[in-house]
Amino acid sequence: MISTFLPWISISAGALAYNFKQGQNGFHGIGILYFILLIIIIAAIDAGALAVICMIISYGNVMD
Repeated sequence: MISTFLPWISISAGALAYNFKQGQNGFHGIGILYFILLIIIIAAIDAGALAVICMIISYGNVMD
């Protein structure tokens, strides 16, 4: 997730007295889709973990 905010590509060029430096982070182009899918995956993992915790608590209540 952090990599989305960091530069994915940077280009540097220089000739004589001119210097050119350009960079782009992950929020350009397909990077936005990557970020949205990453959030969806994290939400699914959290939902699965919550389901497991609820199942363990329910199993403990049944055993009492």
